[in-house]
Amino acid sequence: MFGKIFASVLTLMFLASFSLNSQETFTVAVLPFSEKDKSVEGYGSAVADLIFAELAVNPDIFMVERAEIKKITDELELGASGLASPDSAAKIGKIAGAKILITGNVFKVKDQIYIIAKIMSSETSRVIGKKVEGSSVPLLAKELGTNISATIKTDATRIMPDNSEKNILASLKKTVNGNKLPVFVSISERHISAETVDPAAETEFMKLLKELNFELVPQDQAKIVITGEAFSELASRRGNLVCVRSRIEVKAVSASGKIISVARENGVNVGMAEQIAGKAALQEAALKAAASIISDLVKN
Repeated sequence: MFGKIFASVLTLMFLASFSLNSQETFTVAVLPFSEKDKSVEGYGSAVADLIFAELAVNPDIFMVERAEIKKITDELELGASGLASPDSAAKIGKIAGAKILITGNVFKVKDQIYIIAKIMSSETSRVIGKKVEGSSVPLLAKELGTNISATIKTDATRIMPDNSEKNILASLKKTVNGNKLPVFVSISERHISAETVDPAAETEFMKLLKELNFELVPQDQAKIVITGEAFSELASRRGNLVCVRSRIEVKAVSASGKIISVARENGVNVGMAEQIAGKAALQEAALKAAASIISDLVKN
């Protein structure tokens, strides 16, 4: 009897784990909405706050706190009018660790209020637009927030990049030729406030190189030496979920000392365990950095 109960518990645990991992939790930042004229003065901030509140109840969305966004925009000295541009919005998203950015504008035509929102990927700058119109700002912002929340759940993957290992590997295989020099990889790694047991970033580099049939050798036998540093840190918590950000900086140097390639990338992951989320964030950043470094290796 105990064996059956134990087996049932394991099955339930597996199903719960599958359910948690089958739906991606997106990190989202709401930026200030610009105001087109004085007739809607103060509406932009109110709309952003109301949309934030509406999105925050969606379990598939991890919100970056509005105070943190304001701090970043102040440091970058970006005014409200500049936040709608893909370049400035993407910069904010990268610093804040947000993969999806919500921004837009508010304007008035006669007695009708219009709110136009842009759901933007911080990595691709692809945009999905949403619009509401009416006479009540709170009601319009609530309606818009509901629409945005549903759109992120169903359509967010359309604007996000395909940074999967499978896609990156397929792309690199098209560019990698037969000239594969022996490579040595050493990337130090740490998670702020906790000891790192195994280096996720270094492992990701080595795995990708092996998949492309590069020869991994000791440093004294290598023609190319890849070294760097990586770290991850807790960004914020929301209930049982944690958001962890990571950064990796690497360089590839030839045996003669020539710097062949340099890359730096950020990653972000949301999960239930800080250490595991940190590993996933480091793997994401390392995968993008490895793609850049390897592309440069085969060109030289």
